[in-house]
Amino acid sequence: MKKFGKRRSKLLVFLLLLCMSAGCSKADTASEKTEAATGERTENVTEEALAPENPEGKNDADVKALQKIIEEQNASGADMPTFLDDKAYKWDENGRLTELNIERCKLQGELSCKGLSALTHLNCVDNEITGLDVSNNIELMKIYCDYNQLSSLDVSNNTKLEVLACSYNELSSLDVSKNAALTNLNCGHNQLSSLDVSKNAALLHLNCSNNYLSSLDISKNIVLTRLNCGYNQLSSLNVSPNIALTELYCGGNQLSSLDVSQNTELTALGCEYNKLSSLDVSKNTALRNLNCGLNELSSLDLSNFTEMDLSLQCDEDVEVLWR
Repeated sequence: MKKFGKRRSKLLVFLLLLCMSAGCSKADTASEKTEAATGERTENVTEEALAPENPEGKNDADVKALQKIIEEQNASGADMPTFLDDKAYKWDENGRLTELNIERCKLQGELSCKGLSALTHLNCVDNEITGLDVSNNIELMKIYCDYNQLSSLDVSNNTKLEVLACSYNELSSLDVSKNAALTNLNCGHNQLSSLDVSKNAALLHLNCSNNYLSSLDISKNIVLTRLNCGYNQLSSLNVSPNIALTELYCGGNQLSSLDVSQNTELTALGCEYNKLSSLDVSKNTALRNLNCGLNELSSLDLSNFTEMDLSLQCDEDVEVLWR
């Protein structure tokens, strides 16, 4: 019995050691699995952090077209943002790119917006663009392309266009006859010798200053409130139909006469540096700013105003009659 007890004790010890060994083996296997899983998760996290932006929810065609513009321009030295959720790019709830704001991004050569069919707003001001293709962007409502090197600009397909700002370029012609919805046009500081705005009846603001215009017909623009046609080659200007005008700047031309009797809403009038020998502002009692210097005036009747009412700039030798 004692021998059997000893054998039994040895057997129990052996079984105990065997279980402990098996337990350690399982623990080691579990530990290895845990370490492997942890390592895999760490690797995945690192890969996700380095992965490019996922344009989930964005229109595939718009993403492709935008990425093409970014790649082409940045390869030429531009610095367009590569992150598609940058404030330069505005997407609507349907994932369509509606606004492209790439002002001062060192853009060069031709900028083609082909493929961005939902685009409504384009701002590419102050770059070095020599060509701008917006012929396929029929939803465009606003174009700002001032301060570039454009020698031509075709907006004939942009019939929804309301704002066109293309000043400080090299445009020798500009056709806005198809842009009936246009309310704001700034084409100043170009090389225009003519400008037809007869089809733009909705026009509120027009700036065509610093060009080579010898004539300007605004008889169809009866809702016009602000006109700057200064520093051209105008020898005459008829603003009688434009009774809504509140600001008129026509300085730096060759005007020998100017009738503003119908423009009773005028608050600012700049007609300096012309050939005016007389100027009647008796009907313009809303005037608050008047610049008529460098003309051929000998006298100026301001008996409807006081010096407190009106800020005046005119030559020192002009005899001014105040109230």
